[in-house]
Amino acid sequence: MNVVSLTAVCELTERVGSVTSFRVDQYAVLVSGERVLIPLDFGFDVLAPPGYRRDLISRESLVDSAKVTLVADSEVDELPLDLISFVLAGRGVVADVEVLRGLPVVIELGPRALSLMDAS
Repeated sequence: MNVVSLTAVCELTERVGSVTSFRVDQYAVLVSGERVLIPLDFGFDVLAPPGYRRDLISRESLVDSAKVTLVADSEVDELPLDLISFVLAGRGVVADVEVLRGLPVVIELGPRALSLMDAS
């Protein structure tokens, strides 16, 4: 099973007061098109200052925040590829760190996150 890309899906989880929370689920996309979940816990919150409309959160800001969230624990500003390789191996997908390093990383917005864009 060859991995052809890494995909992260940023999804709105809740909106409470001035805080909007997002989860970032990461997948390895196989040559067959199948997505294999990489069960690592990533997420972030957006705090809206008083008077700021939360529905004005931009697509670009969500994509950028998702990227930053995925690499935040890395000292070299890249995905934790050793951990991803290890997790994938446990799911029956062999993916060498060097192979993973050369793959495109695609950030998608889930339907609830996209609804924020439609609300403005």
